[in-house]
Amino acid sequence: MRCKAENKPIKFNWTWEEWQSTRQERRAIARSIGPATTRRTHGSADRRLRKAFHGARGPAFSPAEK
Repeated sequence: MRCKAENKPIKFNWTWEEWQSTRQERRAIARSIGPATTRRTHGSADRRLRKAFHGARGPAFSPAEK
């Protein structure tokens, strides 16, 4: 199978280090397009979420993803 964009074989087996480096590149591209995090201010599952995450709607984002 070939990737149309670059006409090279698609890689199916990745090492953890390779995946981390490509993920970092994808994050950089995404940050150039828009904000790093977007989170709803309210929703239908608020009661359950706030109970599970001690008053917040979800877990805190790690600094690497901001």
